[in-house]
Amino acid sequence: SPNEAAPFLVATGMVDRLRDFCLERNELENAFVIAKAHCDGKYPSKDPPAVVPVTQSSALDGETARVQMESIARVLSDRYLEGHDTIQAVECLLAVSDVHSAVELLLRCYEPMLAFVC
Repeated sequence: SPNEAAPFLVATGMVDRLRDFCLERNELENAFVIAKAHCDGKYPSKDPPAVVPVTQSSALDGETARVQMESIARVLSDRYLEGHDTIQAVECLLAVSDVHSAVELLLRCYEPMLAFVC
C-alpha cells in the first residue's frame, strides 16, 4: 500500500518517487506538501552526509525541486479555480511566492480590492 511505503521512500531519499506517486493518484495536496518539504530540505537525501561544500549538482537538484513545487502549485490552483474557489487558488500561488500570477488571477476573477492588497 502507498501509505505503508511512504515512510520507507522518505527514509531512503526517494522523495521524487513518492511525489510522483501522489501526482499519479491525483493527490495534489499531498504532492504539494511533499514537494515543498523537499524544496526546503526537510527530507533526508539519498547521498550520505559529507563534509564537502555544496556542489553545482545539489544546487540544480534544489532548483529542480523548486520548479516541480511551483508546477504542482499551479495545477492545484487551477483545480481550485475550476471549483470556483478563487481564494484557495490564489493561496496556492502565494504559497510558492508567485505574487504576479496571484494578482493576475484576482484581477481576472473580478477581485480588484484583494489584488490591490497583494
